[in-house]
Amino acid sequence: MVKKHDKQERNTKTKKKVEDIFIKTKKPITLKELYLKVNKSLPQIAYSTVYRILQSLEKSKKVTRTNWRDRGA
Repeated sequence: MVKKHDKQERNTKTKKKVEDIFIKTKKPITLKELYLKVNKSLPQIAYSTVYRILQSLEKSKKVTRTNWRDRGA
């Protein structure tokens, strides 16, 4: 019997690209910056896809969200 989809994360080309960008980037980046970097090599990618991948990485604690507004001036 073949299971359709369990709760395992899919390892897609786009997700791999996002993870590679985080590994190579030494400073925090915005979602927009991340999207633009992914879009250079995968021009067909949607902004919403990058957003969902980022949410998934945050949920699995592979990345941490930084809210720069809370830092103060």
